[in-house]
Amino acid sequence: MASGINRTIIIVLTFISAIVVMAGGYSLSSWMYEQTFIISSRRTVGMIFISFFFLVIATPILLLTLFTPLRINLIIVALAMLYLFYEWFSVHPLRVCLMGGCFIISYLFVIIIKKHFLT
Repeated sequence: MASGINRTIIIVLTFISAIVVMAGGYSLSSWMYEQTFIISSRRTVGMIFISFFFLVIATPILLLTLFTPLRINLIIVALAMLYLFYEWFSVHPLRVCLMGGCFIISYLFVIIIKKHFLT
C-alpha cells in the first residue's frame, strides 16, 4: 500500500502511462488500418471526433478511474462507450471499434495498476 508522496507519484505515472498506452495503441492500430484498407477520403474535419473522444471524454475518465470505486468506474466507462458507438459507429465503424478497444485497454491498465499498487 502506497502512502503520501509515493501514492501521488504512482497516480501521476499511471495516468501518463495510460494515456501513452491509449495513444500508442491507437496509433499502431490506425497504422495497421491504413496499411490494410484503401482510404478513399483524406483526413478531413469529419475525423475530428477522434481527437474529441480521446481528449475530452477518454482522458478525464481515465483520471476519474484512479479516484473512484470500481462500480462507478464501470458505469462511467459504459456510458462513454455507448456514446462513442451511438454517435460515430454509423460513420466510421472500424475506426470506432479501434478507438473503443484502445480506450478499454488503457482502462484495464489503470484498473490493474490501481488494484496492485494503490489499494
